[in-house]
Amino acid sequence: MIQRFFIHGPLPGLNELIRAKGNTRYPAYNKLKREWMKTIQWELVAGKILPVSKAFFRFTWHEASRRRDLDNITAGGRKLILDALVLSGILSDDGWDEVSGWSDEFKICKTDPGVEVEMNEA
Repeated sequence: MIQRFFIHGPLPGLNELIRAKGNTRYPAYNKLKREWMKTIQWELVAGKILPVSKAFFRFTWHEASRRRDLDNITAGGRKLILDALVLSGILSDDGWDEVSGWSDEFKICKTDPGVEVEMNEA
């Protein structure tokens, strides 16, 4: 079964997450992560995403420009998405037994940046 959902963004990249985690208590990181988890969970509910035991993911990243590095985009965004899937009960965990892999594609979309996620149950 293939399920799809779109998260309007852009999601924070790895650099933004690292900067937010830069102080010793991490309040900026916790706030940023909590806000994005809530946003992603709303998209999961709106998309009527059902739980799966194991999945392969296809991410299509829609960026407003070529300003951010590709690895920065995917590392931060993927972390938040997989964590939200676990928190929502869609995946029981985001380890080797639940995630069989992923692929990434990139597009420029100035009007609606974000990420389209295709989850193919393995």
